[in-house]
Amino acid sequence: MSTLADQYYLKALDLYPYDLEESMENLNYALSYNQDHIGANYLMGKLHLEQLNEYESAEEYFIIAMASNSENANVCMDYASLLIQLREYDRAHDLLCHAQKIKGLDLWKIKVRKALIHEHKGNYKKQESFKKRLCCLPIIRKISIKLRRM
Repeated sequence: MSTLADQYYLKALDLYPYDLEESMENLNYALSYNQDHIGANYLMGKLHLEQLNEYESAEEYFIIAMASNSENANVCMDYASLLIQLREYDRAHDLLCHAQKIKGLDLWKIKVRKALIHEHKGNYKKQESFKKRLCCLPIIRKISIKLRRM
C-alpha cells in the first residue's frame, strides 16, 4: 500500500519537468511526510541540479537519497555527474566504482562518466582508451559506422 509520501512523489514525478512549481510543491509535501523518501529526495536533487542550478542543495538531497538506499542506480549516476561538475573527481570516481556493483546498471554509463573525469583532469590518454572501449559496444559501433559514412 502506498503512503501519502509515495502519492505526492508520484504526482511530482508526473509533473516534472513540465510544471516545476507544482512538482516542487508535491515534493515538499512528500518530504514533509517522509524526509528520507528516496524518490522524493532524488527528484528534488535533480530539480535543484538541472533547473535551479543550486548545486549544494542538489548534493544535500542526493546524499540523503544515497543514505536511504545506496543501490539506487539513478541516484548514483546523477550524483556522480554532479560531483564531476563540482570538480570532485576522486569522490565521483569512488561513487562510480561503487555503482559498478549495482545490478541492472548499464556499465557504459559508468565508463562515459569515468572518461569525463579523465578528460577534465587532463588525462587524455586514459580518456582515449575509455573512448576506444566504448566504441567496442555494439550499438555505439553501429552509430560510429553510420556517422563515418555521412
